[in-house]
Parts: sequence; structure tokens; C-alpha cells
Amino acid sequence: MKAFVFKLQKLLEKRKAEEDKVKNDMSKYVQDYNRVIGNIEKFRKTLASFNEQKISLLKSQTGTGMYTAGTGFYRQGIKNLENERQGKEAVLNEWRLKLLETVKKRKAIEYLKKNAYENYRKEKRRDEEKFLDDLASRKYNVKMMF
Repeated sequence: MKAFVFKLQKLLEKRKAEEDKVKNDMSKYVQDYNRVIGNIEKFRKTLASFNEQKISLLKSQTGTGMYTAGTGFYRQGIKNLENERQGKEAVLNEWRLKLLETVKKRKAIEYLKKNAYENYRKEKRRDEEKFLDDLASRKYNVKMMF
């Protein structure tokens, strides 16, 4: 019996390549999204530090105007970054859906391959059993002749 050959192997390879491409493209968006999250955290830490300095300056009653302007800058920066994060999150969700679709397509072909291989193994097993049965019956027939 000839070796197992899956007729849709090229399609499966194409689907795997598509999935890899989507994963690579998506990783760029994930990195960008993580960069925005990191910037938000930096702004929040700086704002917290400004607030601590503002509290200590309020106690001493000097130079609070400069720190109020600084906190406004960081609050606006956080707001802008949050808007950017939401936009990137929407794009990232689209990429997740696209990845899910490509994975489904690949898994469907892999399922067909698995079923085809199981059928091939069953057929091979049947052929081997038939061969062994024929061999045994020939041996038995040869003994009966003598």
C-alpha cells in the first residue's frame, strides 16, 4: 500500500502561512498597544509625584502655580493616551477576530487531514488482515494437500 498523501496539504500549508502572517502583523499592534499602556503608567506615576510635591508645597504656600500647570499637562496627556489606547484596543480586537477566523480555517483543514489519516490507517489495517488471512488459508490449503 502506498504512503499516506493528504490531497489538501497545499491548502493546509497556505492556511498555516496565513495564520503566521496574521500573528506577526498582530504582534506589531500588540507592541504598540503595550507601548501606550506603558506611557499611561509613566504619566500616572509622574502625576502622582506632582501631586505629592503639590501637597508639600501647599503646606509651605510657595510655588503652587507651576505645579498646578504641570499636573494639568499630565492629566491632559493621560486623557489623550487613554483615547489612543481605546482606538488601539478596537484595532487589536479586530485583529483578534481575524486571527480567530484564520485559526478556525486551519483547524478545519487539520480536522479533515486527521480524518483522512484515520481512514488511511483503517484501510491499511484491513489490507494487512486480508493479506494475513490469505497467507494463512494458503498455508492451510498446502497442509491439506499433503
